[in-house]
Amino acid sequence: MLAEQGGYVFAVDLNEELLLAEWKDNPKVHTRRVDVTDTKSIEALVQEVRDSGKGIFGLFNNAGIGHPSISIVDCPEELMVRTMNINCFGIYRMTKAFFPLLKEENEKLKAAGEGTCSIVNMTSMAGLIALPLVGAYCISKHAAEALNAVLRRELSPFGIRVSAIEPTFSNTPIMVAARQRLEYSEKCWEELGEAQATILDNTTLLDPVSIATMVVNALLSDPAPAQTIIASAWETFIGKVLIHVLPHKALDSALTEGFLDRAKKLREKKERHHRTVTTGGVVENVEKKDN
Repeated sequence: MLAEQGGYVFAVDLNEELLLAEWKDNPKVHTRRVDVTDTKSIEALVQEVRDSGKGIFGLFNNAGIGHPSISIVDCPEELMVRTMNINCFGIYRMTKAFFPLLKEENEKLKAAGEGTCSIVNMTSMAGLIALPLVGAYCISKHAAEALNAVLRRELSPFGIRVSAIEPTFSNTPIMVAARQRLEYSEKCWEELGEAQATILDNTTLLDPVSIATMVVNALLSDPAPAQTIIASAWETFIGKVLIHVLPHKALDSALTEGFLDRAKKLREKKERHHRTVTTGGVVENVEKKDN
């Protein structure tokens, strides 16, 4: 989208083939393989951007991974460390490496009256609400939220805008991982995992294009929004209000027993519709009742 508006984009990813397949024919997009867990890889990117002479207007930190459903006590330490390393420390490394160049370019932009630089970090609604069985992901995104807030306050004296994008469930590979389940050591976690899977199967996922639109808006807006929640009105209300006013006991219950109850109702509704289709004759009445 930025390239379509005349901007020059350095698009980086761990998967170089994916980048080339998407952008090789676009002269406004330069692709490069970068590993956000590797400082030398990031430093090479910074040098390439500097040597290009094109300057830098914004940095979008989007690297992230999900993981299969698993309880914290069953979660392998390697999975916990890797999730944190990419989802949180990736933002830290990229921002730390690009700050000198961002600071230089920001001064040039301000002197020319052409605005200021911006940093946009992809976090998640999972950084606002701690969901069971996706603990490593939620912990990494809560840490990313804190990192984003610290950066926003520390870089404000330089005029560098910092913003967080917080989408709910979206149609990305992270959701593919979330639908998988590792082995649970306790039956209660297995039941909760099945409930979450049922809810996910009945959830409309966000279109990545709609998220990209919000990212571009955050990069270009001055002043930039501190956070942009991309979710339904109800999910936004939960993330902005309910988690701050509900007693912990009520919130804990909503995210455990509430999940089980919601999944049970969804399964019952599906079974009613299945019986209606197979027996025939009362489809209209059943649908009206469910609505």
